[in-house]
Amino acid sequence: NAIITQVFAAFPQQTLWMMINLHGSSNSMRRDRCIAIWNDASNIEPGLHDFVVEATILIKQLDTLCMHAVAYGQNKISLS
Repeated sequence: NAIITQVFAAFPQQTLWMMINLHGSSNSMRRDRCIAIWNDASNIEPGLHDFVVEATILIKQLDTLCMHAVAYGQNKISLS
């Protein structure tokens, strides 16, 4: 965990995309380890906590958008 924590603290944007699937994992051990790494990295770089919170919100919204039902043959949708 220490190595991944250091990598996450140094390169948060790149590492987040590699770890985000663990955050939503149905395997509680993987999910808990991911959260522990994020918390440990936040202790190293205090600004990472807000970054992780905002990024997880963005990713949930992207998931919702990707799963939006679209009629067959429809080329455009409105997001409003």
